[in-house]
Amino acid sequence: MDQLGQIRIALKVAELGSFAAAARALKLSTGAVSQSVARLEGQLGLRVFERNTRQVRQTVQGEQLLDRLRPLVRAMDGVLEPGLSRQPVRGVLTVELSESFANAVVIPRLPQFMARHPALSLIIHLSERATNLSREPIDVALRTVEPIEPAARYRRLRAFALVPVAAPDYLARAGTPQHPLDLLQHQRIDFLTPYDRKAWPAYFYRDGEEIEIPPQGRIALDNSQACLALARQGMGIYADYALQLKDDLASGRLQRILPDWDMLSWPLFAVYKNEGPPSAAVRAFLDFLEDSCNQVHEDVPAAGKPG
Repeated sequence: MDQLGQIRIALKVAELGSFAAAARALKLSTGAVSQSVARLEGQLGLRVFERNTRQVRQTVQGEQLLDRLRPLVRAMDGVLEPGLSRQPVRGVLTVELSESFANAVVIPRLPQFMARHPALSLIIHLSERATNLSREPIDVALRTVEPIEPAARYRRLRAFALVPVAAPDYLARAGTPQHPLDLLQHQRIDFLTPYDRKAWPAYFYRDGEEIEIPPQGRIALDNSQACLALARQGMGIYADYALQLKDDLASGRLQRILPDWDMLSWPLFAVYKNEGPPSAAVRAFLDFLEDSCNQVHEDVPAAGKPG
């Protein structure tokens, strides 16, 4: 296999987060994918991925390398595929995003995107739902778990760390947790996921140790903006993506707790309909989401354990 083919395989592993998922997508064996990545690493003289029995994560050098290669391979595909690069970006695109992600990542960069594509119109639904794309007229949607619906395809975006925070007045009143198990004695604000309307456990990692904290919040909501508003009012401890907490942490409205512990990093997925090759408009918006996440990542490193 040539080096370009090896790079494509490595990019697919990074996109999907595992050798097995990349093998299924590429219709190869898991062994062939693993061997291809190993050969690429040998040729480059650096490790692109760290592996263990449970997960695969990019090394710092590997992430930097793939970030440089990804747009080059994407541009090459656009040139080589017949007619692909000549398709105009036009029409009306309907997308669904969470309000917090839209405000933190998309809205600040949307004017430049619209200026690049003057013939494109956008309809943006801000929602915490997990819409079934086969039943509703949504072209692109954001997910925080790997989509399983057969009518959808997806592009894996960045993984961002969750960060536990609380308002200064809450910490002054209730004390500052020194260990994840201390959270069992604190008021917490839980987010109800759009996938099963339940709060999920929180996982903390340090030096090979893993602590699972069950969801037992006094208040549970299905809107992350409302969760954040309650945290600012001193109603308890809340964990959210670091990218969505940046302004609150910088202003002092919220303080990070347990800084010596990592929380699970959740990847983001851009989901679109599995109806043949995506349109030029869908591809352009997927590229925009990926580029925007990469730009945000420069300011908010994706620290933590990968999900």
